[in-house]
Amino acid sequence: MEEIKIFLLDKGLKPNLIGFDYISKAIELIVYDKMPTNKITRNLYPKIAKIMNVSSNSVNRAIDYCIKSSGFKISASQMIIFYSIIFKVFY
Repeated sequence: MEEIKIFLLDKGLKPNLIGFDYISKAIELIVYDKMPTNKITRNLYPKIAKIMNVSSNSVNRAIDYCIKSSGFKISASQMIIFYSIIFKVFY
């Protein structure tokens, strides 16, 4: 979803990193497919990995790297949940 990518760009995430696409997909699954937000690394990351044809561990590392490289000091799970809620409310 293009709106999610624009939203993430506005928040300062770097689009040239692979994790950017994974975060975008995570928010899309939570917002549009009603994926539960509990146990993100156990439920959501494997689903993203299957869609993107990579390992769940790769998804985890790429998301963490994208967040840290963008200068955020928040866990991946917290960011995904927080941005999903903001996106639901304002978009």
